[in-house]
Amino acid sequence: MLYAVRRTPIQSALAGATVALALLLSSAPAALASQASQVPQLGVELAARTQGAQLTFVELDQLLLRRNGLTPVGRAALREIIDLKVLGHLAQERGVVISQSQLNRRWSEIEKEVVATGQAANMAEFLEASGVNRATFSQYLKLSLIQESLARLALGLPKDSAVTAEQQKLWLESEMEMLGYKEEAAFWDVGVVCTLGPIQVTTAEFGKHLRDQLDPKDVRQACYEILLLKKIRARFPDLAPAAEAQAIEEEIQLRRKDIESNERYKGVKYEDLLQAQGITMDSLRLDPALRAAALSRLWVNRTCNDACLREFYEGERENFDGHFGEGVETYAILLNAAKLKNDMNPRTFEEAEAALQTLRDDITNLDNFKAIAGVRTDDVSARSSGGLIGWVRRRTAGVDPAIRQAVNDALNSTPGVLKNTVTGPLRVQGGVVLLCLGQRAAAPTWDIMSSNVHRELRRRFMVEQLPPTEFECWLTPARK
Repeated sequence: MLYAVRRTPIQSALAGATVALALLLSSAPAALASQASQVPQLGVELAARTQGAQLTFVELDQLLLRRNGLTPVGRAALREIIDLKVLGHLAQERGVVISQSQLNRRWSEIEKEVVATGQAANMAEFLEASGVNRATFSQYLKLSLIQESLARLALGLPKDSAVTAEQQKLWLESEMEMLGYKEEAAFWDVGVVCTLGPIQVTTAEFGKHLRDQLDPKDVRQACYEILLLKKIRARFPDLAPAAEAQAIEEEIQLRRKDIESNERYKGVKYEDLLQAQGITMDSLRLDPALRAAALSRLWVNRTCNDACLREFYEGERENFDGHFGEGVETYAILLNAAKLKNDMNPRTFEEAEAALQTLRDDITNLDNFKAIAGVRTDDVSARSSGGLIGWVRRRTAGVDPAIRQAVNDALNSTPGVLKNTVTGPLRVQGGVVLLCLGQRAAAPTWDIMSSNVHRELRRRFMVEQLPPTEFECWLTPARK
C-alpha cells in the first residue's frame, strides 16, 4: 500500500509523487491529441509505429492489462491508484485541508534527510535527479499529509501527535472495507476496473499507470509484438477467421504439450501455470505474441513441405548440427580467478588451476564430481545441480568458447560413451573450470531436426516482416 505504510518521509513522498505523475499524465495523450493535427503523433496518440503499421496507446494498454493486470505487479499498481483515489475522496468529504506551513515544514524535514544521507545538496537537485516535477511533488506530499490527518481524525488523536504507519494502514483498510470493493471480470474489455462506493477506477487510468510501472524493455517488446502481428496479418489478406482460430488453437496445444511433458514443471497443467502468471486462456488467445507465432507456423506450413525443409537443412547443415546435433551433458566446477589478486578476485589463474588439479586427482566418477561441485564451485546457482551447465553442442550459444572447444574435442576423439570423462583445468572468462561429461546425446532423427528447421524458418519469417530495430517507440533512449 503506497500511503498506508510510510517507512521514511523521503520514500513516502517520492513514491507518492511518482504515482501522482502517472495519474496526472494518464489523460495527457487524449488531451494533447485534441489540440494536434489530424495526423496521429508518436507519443500523443501513438505508442509505436513502423512502415505500414501503427500502434495506439489504447491498443498497447489493453495488452498490458491482459498480460499484467492480474500479476503481483499489476495488483500493486492498481492498489496505488485505489489508495490515491480513496484519500482524495475522503479528504474532500471530511473537509481536511493542509496549510502551506504544514507543507513547508514537511518539505524541510525531507530536505534535511536528503542532505544528511548525501543523496543531493538540496531538494531541487534531488527532484531533478529523480525526474519529478516540483509542483507535482508538492501536490502529493500534501496528499501524504492528508492521510496522516485523516487517520488522526478517525482515531481521535491530538492534532500534532504522531500517527504510526500501522495505524494509517489499519485506518485506510477499514475505510475501504466500508466503501465496498467490486472488481469487473476481464476488466480490460469493459472500461471500468473496479468501484469503491462512489469511487471508480477506469481501465484508461489503470493502463497508463501500469504502463509506467512495468520495465520499459517489456513495454517496448509489447509494442514490437503488436506491430509484428499487424505486419504478419497483412500477409494473410484472405485468411478466414475459422482458419486463424484453428491456427491459434494448434499453437496452444503445442505449447500445452511442451509444458506438460517437460520434467521441469513436474506435471503442472498448462492452464494452472498460466493462472499462476495471472493469464487466462481467453487473454492468451488474444495475445499478439502467440497469434504471431501461430500465423508464422501457418505460413511455413503453407509454403514449405518436407522436401523444402530438407533442402533448407542441407544448405545450412553445419549450423543446424552445431546447435541441435550431438552433444554432451556437461558439469563444471568454477573457481573465480584473475591475472592478479584483488578485493574482487580471491586468487590468480595459477592458484585456481592448482586447486582444481588437486580436486581432479580425487575425482573418480560423475557422481563424485557432482558432490564436490555442490560444495566447491563458485557458481552458486549451479551448486544444487552439481555444477550442471546443461547440454553443450558444437555451437551452443552462451557457453564459454574454451568449454565448447573441450566438448567438441571429446566428441571428435571419442565415438562412444563419454560419461565420467574429466577435462581441465581450463581458463575461462573470469576464472578456471574443471569439467566432467555426462550422457552423450546422439544426432537427432529427421523428425526432430525438421522441427528445428521449421522453427528457424518461422523465426526468419517474423524477422523479415518486422526486424526488431525497425520500428519507432515513444519511449526515450533513456528508458529503453
